[in-house]
Amino acid sequence: MNLRELLDGVACEVVQGRPDVEVKMIHFDSRKVGEGDLFVAQRGVSADGHGYIGKAVAAGAVAVVCEEVPGELKEGVVYVKTGNSSEALGVMSSNFYGNPSRRMKVVGVTGTNGKTTTATLLYELVCLLGRKAGLLSTVCNYIGDERVHATHTTPDAMEINELMGRMVDAGCEYCFMEVSSHALDLRRTWDTDFAVTAFTNLTQDHLDYHHTFDDYFEAKALLFSKDYPARRVISIDGSWGRELLRRCTAAGDEVITTGFDVSAQIHPVEVTYEAARTKAVLEVRGTRIAVEYPLVGRFNVENVMTAFGCALALG
Repeated sequence: MNLRELLDGVACEVVQGRPDVEVKMIHFDSRKVGEGDLFVAQRGVSADGHGYIGKAVAAGAVAVVCEEVPGELKEGVVYVKTGNSSEALGVMSSNFYGNPSRRMKVVGVTGTNGKTTTATLLYELVCLLGRKAGLLSTVCNYIGDERVHATHTTPDAMEINELMGRMVDAGCEYCFMEVSSHALDLRRTWDTDFAVTAFTNLTQDHLDYHHTFDDYFEAKALLFSKDYPARRVISIDGSWGRELLRRCTAAGDEVITTGFDVSAQIHPVEVTYEAARTKAVLEVRGTRIAVEYPLVGRFNVENVMTAFGCALALG
């Protein structure tokens, strides 16, 4: 693909060369770079890709996208400077695979707990309705009925778009994906076009990475910022969900609220827990609906309500 096409939508400056060079593949790991590839120098958690630009060029990279231009530039290589390499990678990955998130309805589910269950419930629901869908989750990825091994809760930008591209080619109308706080902070989902974003809850976790609870919340909240415009589904049983609701309401977002709190648009009126199933009557925007499902526990009532909210947001 032409570098100029890849850079469409990226705020950048071409420092050397002409952006009409053909690019075979995009890599952010210099060890994978081959002849004719593009290398993106990212600042990671444990390593800075800028230190590997020389290695990537020696391996045959025809172009480099970076935040800091090296002191010595190799003749014949295109060097592009951008403000955030990770965000640039998100845009270029999407362009490389034909902007697949714009060709499906994508739902992103974030929160400490319930991401996998909620995303999987939605995937199963759509499949039961006779529609074709994809799933990106911790347990397994699905392209229609095809199982694909999962390596991360949320893959890197290239893998996300490659998998979504395969979903589009397979005729999928929907993609349901878990979106981790790490992925949001590292911009792995940048330039993904979400139809719906959902928040389950926030509990003590991942503070080895985020250090403080406020940082952890702000990473999750990115999925509900202006960078990811979408319909919102928010569980308001916790204080963090209520804060997220306040922000989204102030921004004028369309929000469906869920929770045991009776003020939620979707909340339970009756719940009966049995050994291997749960029966519930949900009030959904003033209408009472009886549901029964083979999951147990209060937390799964919350997950079912979030999935219900996402389904409503999708129409």
